[in-house]
Amino acid sequence: MTKVAIIIPIYNVETYLRACLDSVLSQTEPDWLCLMVDDGSTDSSASIAGEYARRDPRFRLLSMPCNSGQSAARNLALDHICGDQCHWITFIDSDDTVHPRYLETMLAQAAMTGADIAMTGVTSKKFTLRIGSTPVVATATDTIARGLYQTGGITPSVYGKLYKAHLFRDIRFLEGIIYEDLELMPRLWEKASTISSRDDRLYRYTRRPDSSINTFSDKRLDVLRVTDLITQRYSAHPSLRRAALDRSLSAAFNIFLLLHRHGLGHTARADECWSRIRRLRRPSLMNPDVRVKNKIGIIASFLLGRRLFARLGFLM
Repeated sequence: MTKVAIIIPIYNVETYLRACLDSVLSQTEPDWLCLMVDDGSTDSSASIAGEYARRDPRFRLLSMPCNSGQSAARNLALDHICGDQCHWITFIDSDDTVHPRYLETMLAQAAMTGADIAMTGVTSKKFTLRIGSTPVVATATDTIARGLYQTGGITPSVYGKLYKAHLFRDIRFLEGIIYEDLELMPRLWEKASTISSRDDRLYRYTRRPDSSINTFSDKRLDVLRVTDLITQRYSAHPSLRRAALDRSLSAAFNIFLLLHRHGLGHTARADECWSRIRRLRRPSLMNPDVRVKNKIGIIASFLLGRRLFARLGFLM
């Protein structure tokens, strides 16, 4: 069995891909299998990935029949390795890089804490590695809550984390949306008996102006649907329901302001977001676990009203 399966979905990233794959090659932990999934690239990405597969048998190139999205590409890789082929799984986006000791450190962290999920910090700048730092161990409920409240450095991104392979036996990414990580992570955290995190930054992401999260399309509205799904999931769990409702409020703030910045502030979607803000803001204001940023936005929405709030453009 391979110790770690690395899953990298690829779509039109010829500018970044070599740096990503070189960071995998530089790992001090040698026992890995890297599944690169080309999602119908129209540039030279597939050719570059093929070069690495020919150079080192630990790289394998899979191909989607057509561009189907990151979730579908990741699911294809999971279907290939979620038998008895690996002990651990990690995800790297094809425009990102990892520290040379990323796998080594995360495996040691998991062994030290007995965690099913080991997490490290992420950065867009320089890596940091603190030798001898002690990981923090948390329960699934605490981790889900902090992830939804967006506090304590817990992010809903699947990257920057190492997972026991068995967690994915009956879990796959929801396809056709762009907030698939936010939808998936609570389900994964639920299945973990122990979760550990450290404040090192061993994963470096790239800020791309053309990425889906930095551009506007109707797909950005997927976050409203995803936060509704999360709220439904925890409807019978009082503490997590409050956290889910606050995450839904954050999504409404973000989309409401995004729509206004793109001249869509008087559409039915903007009306829906403002209605959601009005419905959820008072419970979040009274919730001591809600971060200060959200509370400032809530107070501003009360004091300014819809028109002035949108005009001043508070960033949630």
